[in-house]
Amino acid sequence: MAKLSAKKAAAKLKEQVSAYIANPTASTFNYKQVSHAIGADTPAAQRSVALLLAELAFDGDIVKSPPANSRPRNATMWQPALSCAGQTGKTA
Repeated sequence: MAKLSAKKAAAKLKEQVSAYIANPTASTFNYKQVSHAIGADTPAAQRSVALLLAELAFDGDIVKSPPANSRPRNATMWQPALSCAGQTGKTA
């Protein structure tokens, strides 16, 4: 099977992460959960997922949730940003 180019692999990864975020069962998640769900098992792929989530948070597509008492302080959880209409996406 032919390998994907770097640009196509990045586009495919972004598409898979976006599909996971759009899933209604994904209320809060971290990069390890997303990586496992999309099959990104290597450390390099997990790092790419973490960077992609950070980029989406910077753009405002997802928001960082506050830490819960039962969660370690260094664990970062993400959740989809909701618009006024209640749909996943940018909050204008």
